[in-house]
Amino acid sequence: MHHPIFFLSLLSHNIVIFLFFFSHFSPSTPAMDEGPAVKIFNATEIHIFGDNLFVCQIPNKVFSTSSIWFGDNPLTYSAPLIMFQVSIASITLRTTAFLLKPLGQPTIVSHIIGGIILGPSILGRSEIVKKNLFPPTGIMVLDTVGWFGLMFFMFLAGVKMDPSMIRHTGRKAMTLGLSVFFLPLVVAISMAFILGRYVPMETGLKNSLPYVAASQSITAFPVISGLLAELKILNTDIGRLAMYSSLYGDLIGICATAVSFVIQKQHGDQVLPAIWETLTSITMVVFIIFIVRPAMLWVIKQTPEGKSVQELHIFAIFVAVLVAGLVSEIIGQHMVLGPLVLGLAVPDGPPLGAALVERLDTVMSEFLLPIFFVVSGLKTNLSSVQPKASWVLALVVISSSLVKIAAVMLPSLFCKIPKQHALILGIIFNAKGIIEITIYNLWKDGKVKLPPPPFSFLFSFIFHLLRPLSYANYQQILNEQVFTLAIISVVIVMGIVTPLLKTLYDPSQKYRPTNRRTIQQNNCDGELRILVCVNGQDSVPTIINLLEFSHATQQSPISLLVLNLVELVGRACPILEPHEEAHAIQSHISSKSDQIVNAFKQYELHSQGNVMVHPFTVISHFFTMDEDVCRVAFDNEVIIMILPFHKRWTVAGSVWTPNTGLKTMNRKVLDKAPCSVGILVDRRILGGLTAAELLLDPVLSYRVAILFMGGSDDGEALAYSARMARCRTVILTVINFLPAKRNNNHDNINEADKNKSVLEDFMLNSAGNDRIEYREEVVRDGEELVTVIRGMVHHGYDLVIVGRHQHKDSTLLSGLKEWSECPELGVIGDMLASQDLEATFSVLVIQQHRLRVVKRGFKLINRSMANRPTTTVQKDNNNNNNVVQTDNNVAQDVQPELNQV
Repeated sequence: MHHPIFFLSLLSHNIVIFLFFFSHFSPSTPAMDEGPAVKIFNATEIHIFGDNLFVCQIPNKVFSTSSIWFGDNPLTYSAPLIMFQVSIASITLRTTAFLLKPLGQPTIVSHIIGGIILGPSILGRSEIVKKNLFPPTGIMVLDTVGWFGLMFFMFLAGVKMDPSMIRHTGRKAMTLGLSVFFLPLVVAISMAFILGRYVPMETGLKNSLPYVAASQSITAFPVISGLLAELKILNTDIGRLAMYSSLYGDLIGICATAVSFVIQKQHGDQVLPAIWETLTSITMVVFIIFIVRPAMLWVIKQTPEGKSVQELHIFAIFVAVLVAGLVSEIIGQHMVLGPLVLGLAVPDGPPLGAALVERLDTVMSEFLLPIFFVVSGLKTNLSSVQPKASWVLALVVISSSLVKIAAVMLPSLFCKIPKQHALILGIIFNAKGIIEITIYNLWKDGKVKLPPPPFSFLFSFIFHLLRPLSYANYQQILNEQVFTLAIISVVIVMGIVTPLLKTLYDPSQKYRPTNRRTIQQNNCDGELRILVCVNGQDSVPTIINLLEFSHATQQSPISLLVLNLVELVGRACPILEPHEEAHAIQSHISSKSDQIVNAFKQYELHSQGNVMVHPFTVISHFFTMDEDVCRVAFDNEVIIMILPFHKRWTVAGSVWTPNTGLKTMNRKVLDKAPCSVGILVDRRILGGLTAAELLLDPVLSYRVAILFMGGSDDGEALAYSARMARCRTVILTVINFLPAKRNNNHDNINEADKNKSVLEDFMLNSAGNDRIEYREEVVRDGEELVTVIRGMVHHGYDLVIVGRHQHKDSTLLSGLKEWSECPELGVIGDMLASQDLEATFSVLVIQQHRLRVVKRGFKLINRSMANRPTTTVQKDNNNNNNVVQTDNNVAQDVQPELNQV
């Protein structure tokens, strides 16, 4: 089977040959022998007639028939040339990204700069590079591949977008979307016309300035979501508000594009073709919505839950993308319109949307899309830029950026958005990316027909639908100089926006309470607020067992927040909602999630009012999910959160493939948690009693061991085990490890005194409880400690509790830190969770909450937290029901302002 590049190259060359013969024999075209210039590049003839360039190549020059050992040059053939081009481009872009990473630059900046390096501005100035690496025919093939990649990118962008989310946004997102769209548009267009009238400039710059000015009003959803994902702030209040506001901007742009199209066709001389183009375009959209989308929904219904979509269905959709692009071209649209609409019609999320994203995302982001940036860089020529034009365009870009910030600051006065939040949002809305690059390429290549002057600014919306095009009377909107300046403006703006956001906005700062939230300091007879995170059904029984033995009573009830963790796949917008609302928004939430919630609801009913369950669902990427976890814990004053360990055991004692995303989330939560944290290592499947078994047989007991070596984490673990010891079915064993030789320095003496005080308080509060056993183990070093812990395997414990960190100078841990594989569990916790231990008991590793110093200075976001609206769960003492109370009446307004419990 031939390589796909073969077909691309063959198609490109056939088109070139056709253009050559058409231009040669057409009466309206000068004869070829009258051409003023003929150049030869790698068996390619370049004919120049005025402003027109005709590229002609000998056919069947795809693969080399010989080799370099016979004097043949492989770069004269299309397939070897594009392989070499892609290889050089990949190396250049990767190197550029590596060099710019310490400066905090985003991927798009490195891609554009890499393309400029390969272009006529730097390496392209060399005749050797120009003739061998990027000859005209080679650029044509590369350009074809780049636009092919852009077509699939637009399809993928449509798959990730969820237009229905607009129904769930509120007035803040709508107000910001309208303001950020119209105010910069009016100001930029006005400034462009004023500069064009009163500032002397060349004709090309004067004619294109309104278009470049109008493009500054673009706030594209794919660009905003990509930036937020790269900065890992998708899950923050600001991130959600920015994304939903950009959705409104996209919707307005689509409507404006339709108006522009109708007006243009009304001014055209040929009314009937315009009507046919309109009708066929509407027909294509209707066909996709009412025929193709129901077919996709049928595919989803035919796919069993938890299973992957059949490869045949995936292949059919990929073919449909190509057909949609072809139909778009046939009816007069640009080729990306059909794939974009088709992507919007794909049901987002698993199983179909997730499968498409999984198969396309890496190829798009790492291969096809960078080629498009390289082609853009090859069109960028810094030597064509004149200083006066630079200052004129810089004035337009800078003023538009400031107006965008003002367009957010003004509505913030009426929407009760803190000024610091508004400033951050204004900076985010100034982001530019692939959509702007696409529009500039279309204008540079002359792939649009100019509308009447009063409506020229509407071309800034072409990226939304890539409006219907008439392939007659093409005009180039951007010349080489203006195109170069427009591309450079994208690089400069993104080069400033991204580091500025990293400097000004640190979302982790807001999850730092002023008081400690620990079990030790919590009132023993007061309410205990626990947050449990669940990722799958397997760990639910163990979590419920742990909660059942945590001794919930009428005097000391448990307020339980259940956070169902669902990985975000196949969509761009994360969700954090109460489970019922999340299910209404995202119908693809599986029945397994419902089963998880039902299990905790049954536990609530069984507790006879001593436990109140509040289920939530978070759909997000694991590398940003820590924001949601910490947010819910902070807003609801949680005392301790229980996280699932990233490893799961099988019945045979082996370990399933670890969930690396969950491991990353756990580590981030431990670093920024606003309360104490416990990581639960679930080995229930290997043995151990359940709460139901204990209820059926009162003789049985749930055996718990607490390993105490000293330190705040061990103190917190001891406090939690003391609460469990109040349960009549729990037998608690406290094992106090003491060093054989004590270091008598001042710090160790103080630490020993604190540990002794904690143990004395525990024994005093537990006096009279005959289900508590206390013993001491004297060990000399880490080796003896390991021996004692291995001996615990045969004591029949169901749960072992340990602190994450012990005293840093403890001689008990000597030689053990170097062998730790899971630092999130600590040295002892890692040892207890090791597969080599061959234990059947579960492990709970606890880290006590510590107050951290709040950084000030440039982290503007810290100062506005007092104004954040919250939604918290309170208990109505009159009827024992849960009441959701919202302050400021704004938390219900937008998802971003959200959905704490």
